[in-house]
Amino acid sequence: MNTNKKLQILLINVCPRENKCFRSAFSKFLTYPSLTIAHIKAIINRYKDIEADTCDEFAGEKINFKKHYDIVMMNFMSIGAYRAYDLAEFYKKQNTYTVAGGYHASYMNEEVQKYFNSTVSGSADGSIPAFLEDYKKGIPKKLYKNIPDIENVEIIPDRSAVPNNKYIAFPPLTANPSCPNCCEYCVISDFNRGNKPKKIETIKQEIKQLKKSRIIFLDPNFFADRNYAIELMKVLKEIKVEWAAAAVINIAKDEEMLKMASISGATGFAIGFESFNEKSLKAANKYFNNPSEYKNAVDIIHKHNLYVNGFIMLGMDYDTKESLLNIPQMVDYLNLDLVKYSILTPMPNSKLYNKLKNEGRILTEDWRLYDQNHAVFQPKNMTKEELEEIYIKVWKETYELKRLYKRVFQNKDKSLHHKLRLLGVNLAFKYLGVK
Repeated sequence: MNTNKKLQILLINVCPRENKCFRSAFSKFLTYPSLTIAHIKAIINRYKDIEADTCDEFAGEKINFKKHYDIVMMNFMSIGAYRAYDLAEFYKKQNTYTVAGGYHASYMNEEVQKYFNSTVSGSADGSIPAFLEDYKKGIPKKLYKNIPDIENVEIIPDRSAVPNNKYIAFPPLTANPSCPNCCEYCVISDFNRGNKPKKIETIKQEIKQLKKSRIIFLDPNFFADRNYAIELMKVLKEIKVEWAAAAVINIAKDEEMLKMASISGATGFAIGFESFNEKSLKAANKYFNNPSEYKNAVDIIHKHNLYVNGFIMLGMDYDTKESLLNIPQMVDYLNLDLVKYSILTPMPNSKLYNKLKNEGRILTEDWRLYDQNHAVFQPKNMTKEELEEIYIKVWKETYELKRLYKRVFQNKDKSLHHKLRLLGVNLAFKYLGVK
């Protein structure tokens, strides 16, 4: 390695070319960017002897294959694994050192290591600096797993890595990445174990740098740490910014927090209802959800002039064809403002995946199908094909124009401006993921 020359690194957010799910004419108005490569670029910016370029394939950016890089780092989900493997093979032939990161690399590191020189499992905050130091010494390891950030530096993502004109107008940020819940189908709590909330002052600085009037928090549960959420909402009120976030349904039992959220600029919450079957919820360790309380909870949240974006998962073990086909009526009954459906999709090598595999129910290991729009396992009470057909049917029924209109204009307290904004999102969701 030439010590007089800066290390040249390329960071790629890998998108599978053949998979167009959740990418449509409305994508710009619906999707927000991954902050992973922006976060890693901010880490690398601390090194004066390194230069980093970025490429976000999800935003349609093209890789510059003519430029030589010393290191190429790729972030990818399971659906992008094969694209990442092809890129890794190409760069190895160029004598470029390859590094993989993200959920798939973390859970399938043995598979990923067949294609990449090094793999980062879990958080990048400590692992990326550790890798860079080892690489400079000529002793890089095969695996860097959840290495603590000994410098404990608060990272504000370098958003020059994000092509903002390709994504939703209000930018995302993360305050508290951890989640105390351990739902069977979700790997967020495991992946982010040990990650601490950012300091409130860091979040305040980050929001001011954004210079936007609306933001969205990517935290899996904004109110997981109640005291932290209170202090953060005080800052949001001070800055006078509109915001949205994810929450669990139990937030409806804390009207003090709902009132504070509304006053601080919250517009609404994404809430994982997941199922209307109590047995399915308990089996998935989502014991804090009680379907009999859904209606009252939504009404309480609406009372504080907040929207509810419901997330519903299809294909859990106690789901039947009849219960799933009835979901659009349940959505009407709850008066949800927006709904996003997904087919239960286990993260490869997660506890749920291995449980289903041991039961002989994993139907394919074609990672391109692990996009939450295809059934990759054998459901208990229907065929794979029936589940996929029901997924499309309930999505289409939920976003029939008459239902869509009712959702948008059901809240008499919302201004026409807010209703028109909700109308636009509902119209866009009408075509999201359903081709």
